[in-house]
Amino acid sequence: MADLYLIFFLVGAVLFLGIVGYSYWQKSRVHDDKKSDYVDPLFAQISGDKTDVSTPSGHTEQSDTTLSLSTADEGASGAESVLPDIKPSANASTPSGHTKVHKEPSLTKPSSSQQPVPESPQVREPSLREAAINSMPNDKLAEGQSAAELVKPHTDPKTSSMVTELVARIKNPGPIEQQGLLGLFRKHDFKFHRKVHIYGLNELTDMWRDIEFELPSARFTELGVSIQLADREGAMSKKELHDFQQMVLEFTNAYDAPFEFSMDLDEALAQAAALDKLGRRYDSMAVLNVVPRSKSGFRMADIESCARDLMMSTDKNGIFMKTEGHKSNMTVLYRLACTDGTGQFGITVSSAAPVHDLVVYMNVPTTNDPERVFEAMVKDANSLATWLDGKVVDRVGKVMTQRSYSTLMQQVSDIAFSMQQDGLTPGDAVSKKLF
Repeated sequence: MADLYLIFFLVGAVLFLGIVGYSYWQKSRVHDDKKSDYVDPLFAQISGDKTDVSTPSGHTEQSDTTLSLSTADEGASGAESVLPDIKPSANASTPSGHTKVHKEPSLTKPSSSQQPVPESPQVREPSLREAAINSMPNDKLAEGQSAAELVKPHTDPKTSSMVTELVARIKNPGPIEQQGLLGLFRKHDFKFHRKVHIYGLNELTDMWRDIEFELPSARFTELGVSIQLADREGAMSKKELHDFQQMVLEFTNAYDAPFEFSMDLDEALAQAAALDKLGRRYDSMAVLNVVPRSKSGFRMADIESCARDLMMSTDKNGIFMKTEGHKSNMTVLYRLACTDGTGQFGITVSSAAPVHDLVVYMNVPTTNDPERVFEAMVKDANSLATWLDGKVVDRVGKVMTQRSYSTLMQQVSDIAFSMQQDGLTPGDAVSKKLF
């Protein structure tokens, strides 16, 4: 028995020594490998070798990331167009009928204004439906182009806001009645595809008023005719500028009144182009789709009932709107549009056709505090899905997850941040004109 114990002890000792020896050999081998891979930075500098600076994970450091709302890129976090993607000049139409630029927004949130905006990755994650409503900011910055290299629109030194209109100021030799002014204005305003206004200095109140909304008997001692330089349809063209000049000349000839433009005409065209580029960069929609779990679709009566519960009203096109504020100062936060099996919008309340897709969307740059509004929109979309026995999906039909919502929220936040970097405030008067 004693011999057996001795044999077991010797075998154990041999195994122990073998393990210790093997461990020591492995340790010395790793040490030799590290030593052979080591490059003296001083020697590398002298010899002219170039080394890449990488992050601990092995990826090259990069502070900017690309994102896209309408084509939400997986894991994206950065800044324009878009949101929920953003627009070089490929247009898609929105439910409201506005043409929208191929907004595959690709905004980036630079830590420095000098840092380039990288191209958005090809991997796409959840979200927006590119065909239906504007994707995100549509004018992606060229790879390697710095945000500082963009030509920024001029601002009014008095108001510190961007100049968005060309104004012709006409000094009347005497008071002119509203009816005559409006009649002459109507002969020209139909030629324009953008907003054109005529203002007048009221003789009685000594205040500038929109002549279209004044009484026929009102008289004006001075006029101001304006044209918006850029909007969602693009920049003012040379032809539109020519037509505007002709309208102003007709006013001056009819009333023998001198006029003066608020800026040089070439400067106006350059300002229009700069505003349009900025608009195409951030023009974007955040979109969620609610689809039925059953093949029978949703009933219109059920949708209308749920919309009322969500305190939504309808516009003239039958699209539901979530609003805030009083009637005199009401703001649309987001909309709910119904589509049939063909993807067409505008189903009427009386329609018996089933609804197979509900599109909930918000115009990101025209929305004040877009992060808060997007959060509320997500909540309402999920409420609709629960009440109607449906599900919230992205543009390719994949069920939205918490990660998907987080990605979209980050994109919305990045768009708002980048807009502010470029002098725009989401939801303000200038943003509403451009988007």
